[in-house]
Amino acid sequence: MSENFDLNLLIKFGKFDEIKELVANSKIKVDQKVPKTAYTVLQMSILRQQPEIAIYFLEKGSDPNLRGPQERTALHFSCLKGQPEVTNLLLEKGADVNAQDKSGLSAAHALVLCKKNRRECLRILKKFNINFDLKDMKNRTPLEMSIFSGEKEATFDLIQMGVNVDLNTLGTFVHVTKIEGKTVLVYALDDTSQGVPKEEADQIFVTESETQVSSRGKISKEIIFETRESRSKNKEYQQLKDLQRSVSKPRKARTKITHKN
Repeated sequence: MSENFDLNLLIKFGKFDEIKELVANSKIKVDQKVPKTAYTVLQMSILRQQPEIAIYFLEKGSDPNLRGPQERTALHFSCLKGQPEVTNLLLEKGADVNAQDKSGLSAAHALVLCKKNRRECLRILKKFNINFDLKDMKNRTPLEMSIFSGEKEATFDLIQMGVNVDLNTLGTFVHVTKIEGKTVLVYALDDTSQGVPKEEADQIFVTESETQVSSRGKISKEIIFETRESRSKNKEYQQLKDLQRSVSKPRKARTKITHKN
């Protein structure tokens, strides 16, 4: 192969055979940076959505704990991109499951922004004993970040993993109440991060019948959430919504003003 090759493009377009040849001929080192970038070849393979190449570099001995831009590791990128197979192999190869970047974000924080395979990646992180209570530089756990950012599906997934729901901390964002024995987390923020009345806020309904809010302010036992789509078709959910509307403070009726000629 020619000495003049663009490693970034080889990774981008998944030129696996060419990359293996270059590694075999010592033209590419498994821990080198991609020219003109701050990413290692492993990190770039993950970011370019080339898991096969990323796995190859790992098997060849790439260091999973090398830092890239913003002090992020390959694990941050695999979680951000929703790559469970790569995430699992990174951890098997010794990646620090609790690594935090320059902003204090962990891999679990990265999964808040992930749009695919989030639950599977969370299960893998949990298997390797990630600390879900790590806080970023804004003093937010992944759960708090998901609530504050309005990433409600991420909130569902994190609580399903058994993360602590510390109401003493989350009081700024949510409150917990009971409706017909169902535990309800009510968002105190709308999508623009402005406070709204609780009766108008979005809600997460917990469907685990024996879930209790303990005196320490934590939700215990496994919590199972329904998605927004399934809730809208669920008769029990609609009944709960109707009940909540009935106990909400009624709005004042507007008085129609007529003008005399």
